[in-house]
Amino acid sequence: MKPEEIGRWIFATAKHLKVFVQSAQTAYLYAISSSARDGELLLRLRSQGTVGIQKLRALALDVGIPHQELTNTLERLESTNLIHINSRVNTSEIIEIHETILTENEVYRAIAKLFEKANPNESERTMLPLIDLLSKLPLTEDDAISRLCQNGYNEEDIRKALELQEAYGLLRKQPVSDFGITLIYNEYLWGRKIEKIGSILAKLQKRERDGLIALIEEVQASQGQSIDNLISAPKQIVALAAKTGILDTTTIITAKNDQKTFVFSPHFYGYKTGSQTEMIIDPADQVRLFLASIAYGVHHSIDFRLQAPLAFVRKLLREGEAGNATPILRDYILLEKQGIVAVKQLSQGRGTFTLQKRDIVEKALDVMESGSLMDVKEGINSDRFLVTQQNYQSPEHNRLIGDFGKQAGDTKQFDQDLLAAVREAAQRGTW
Repeated sequence: MKPEEIGRWIFATAKHLKVFVQSAQTAYLYAISSSARDGELLLRLRSQGTVGIQKLRALALDVGIPHQELTNTLERLESTNLIHINSRVNTSEIIEIHETILTENEVYRAIAKLFEKANPNESERTMLPLIDLLSKLPLTEDDAISRLCQNGYNEEDIRKALELQEAYGLLRKQPVSDFGITLIYNEYLWGRKIEKIGSILAKLQKRERDGLIALIEEVQASQGQSIDNLISAPKQIVALAAKTGILDTTTIITAKNDQKTFVFSPHFYGYKTGSQTEMIIDPADQVRLFLASIAYGVHHSIDFRLQAPLAFVRKLLREGEAGNATPILRDYILLEKQGIVAVKQLSQGRGTFTLQKRDIVEKALDVMESGSLMDVKEGINSDRFLVTQQNYQSPEHNRLIGDFGKQAGDTKQFDQDLLAAVREAAQRGTW
């Protein structure tokens, strides 16, 4: 795997682990959790330029890094060459950092580097290619072990990694009773399809499964290819994958009745309602967060409804600013914390959004333009993108919190102070 792919899987795995109580097993996954937490702070800092210590403390605290650990954390992050620490002359007191992070991929490569520096144990390291493998195709345990052994991994480490993944719900098992086998699979990718494709996969020989894995890798590398152009597997395997839903397909019919079928891989990070021309990768949930805000503003906001969401987002991208309303000063805490937008105060208590992370908003707009989210009249001139944000929960969190975790109650004064620090408006020394 490429470093950015390793970093994405580390981040996605750590996000899944957050809802579990601390235990010997979670301590065993320290390198994953630690490097992902450091990476989350980098994601918050991206596109922020120079950030003062007050805001740094607030952003770090919001990702779970206490101020007692901030100096060590920043020193680790400086080793990635993505930030530079500025300290007071003749002292080691940090006064600000300057970031030079251009893309999310830089952050994921940094996470992979931080992971190695955190001295992962071998079974922890082995989890990552296992998760990647099972995202391509459900396999039997013996098959998965055999494939990783061929790539140089130790069988004992693989079995420990499988055990840890099962303990944390990172893989599931599906018995196929007619064939006397059990498939292990990535629930996020194959959960809705496993019953349908399980018996089909059980019939295949190793050579055919090899062809399917190669086929999915080919499609993942270039989404939306014509089915006629695929070369990594025999035609019968391509047809099987398309017919059973192992691959998603869409057919274009022209005015002259010419038909062409295009193929797409099932998406671990899927937002659009149909097949996509490219994979939208968002393990940090920033695209999802922006879309959740839009969707709420369109369909559910009590006080205001966003009547022209596409126009609003396009204006934000085109002009770098959008909106002119009082609630913007109070209702976009999460978008501010993630650094997707900044809020600028105007006259008479009104606020406006200032674009921070262009690529995140561009991805969100791409999803909006091709999905079914926008079922309102686009001709209405409205910038009322006014959503009250209290919390955001990732899909992993929602899936597991009921069984494994309990959230803390409201801390209104604390939250107000933290938001003020993010805006660098709190009293000096508060953070």
